[in-house]
Amino acid sequence: MRSVSFVNRLELKVPGNVLAHALCLGDVDNDGGNELAVGNVSGSLMVFKGLSSRHPVCTAEGLGLITCMGVGDIFRRNQNHLVCVNAEGQLYAFDVKLPAKTSGIEKDGEKPPVIQPMFQQRLPPNTRVLLLANLGEDDPCTLVLGFTDRMVRAYRWNDAAQSPSPVEDGNFVQMDAWTFDGQVGSLSVTQSGQAQPLLVVSQPGGQYVTLDCRHWLNRHKTESFSTENQTVPSSVYTLVQSKHHPEAPTEVVGNLRRTGSSGPTDLVALATLNGSIKLLSNNSVQWQLHVGHQLFSLTKMDVTGDGADEVVACGWDGFTYIVNHACDVVRFQLDDSVCAFCAGSLGTCHESSSNCLVYLTLSGKLIIYYDVCLETMVSQNLLEVMRDRSDQVRVCYKLWLYSTLGER
Repeated sequence: MRSVSFVNRLELKVPGNVLAHALCLGDVDNDGGNELAVGNVSGSLMVFKGLSSRHPVCTAEGLGLITCMGVGDIFRRNQNHLVCVNAEGQLYAFDVKLPAKTSGIEKDGEKPPVIQPMFQQRLPPNTRVLLLANLGEDDPCTLVLGFTDRMVRAYRWNDAAQSPSPVEDGNFVQMDAWTFDGQVGSLSVTQSGQAQPLLVVSQPGGQYVTLDCRHWLNRHKTESFSTENQTVPSSVYTLVQSKHHPEAPTEVVGNLRRTGSSGPTDLVALATLNGSIKLLSNNSVQWQLHVGHQLFSLTKMDVTGDGADEVVACGWDGFTYIVNHACDVVRFQLDDSVCAFCAGSLGTCHESSSNCLVYLTLSGKLIIYYDVCLETMVSQNLLEVMRDRSDQVRVCYKLWLYSTLGER
């Protein structure tokens, strides 16, 4: 394991406390580049665009205690919307329209424009995690919510009238519901051996559940849907639990891309609060490592640019671990305690994107490390690298360094 440092950094200020799942990256204005959205427990939502401004480009207020957020084609109209859900179960959807070139509010005294939700609906309370996912070939987007009462519910937009406006006569209809033995940690999607998408739900102690949702994905919109809860022991694949921490909260992320493959895969990564990270393929453990930090957030990002996703895990103390498919590990340390974390692509003002690590600290600092890229995950020998770079070798000869290094 080697330590790395990232230099390019932007530090912003976010008011109020933010929960772990109320921070996300997504293309909220459909311009092809991702924006950063943050929601706090006071009901304020903020959207940041690009890297040139220290202020949000738009805000929303009075949304209650925001617990989770997401971005996706929630109305099935080939257009992304920003979605947030509060602790009382109120869902808000925003149609965010931003200028093509904007640098936000530059003066501290100015206030950004306030946006209003285009749609809202009351759902069951105590939501803690949200997933907008494609669970089938004919399924643009399914809304999946995890609750603190160990429930997971799946919703689809029901617009029987097919009205031009996506909110005239439609609403979200519950398609299925499941009850689990343990607290729901996070939600993701993976692929089965038959190339079918599966919903993945993490469970305490390094466990996860896979759910095949094909039985209701092909239903006609006008059918009546069952809302009865289902218990799902038959869909469980259980990993070996930690002997000392069987109840450790677990995070999961699926569909990690392999080199040369841009589509869904069966690779799944798990991280537990006691510091365990695992990579699985077709329910088989590929590798496992243990770090001495409490990992609360897990995501994926192509850090090396080879087309394969690395596993990115973050701890409450700011330690971040980046692991590739061969279990090569690099570590980055943020010198602050973290309450929320995400990683991914962030659009810039130059119509390009940048890999970013985004931290929200307990002191209210939003810290963005951008242009995050590693040439390789493997430690290299300096002499071997220098022998392949003739121009640098000539410089070393002039400085009387190369012969000395070569003798060693």
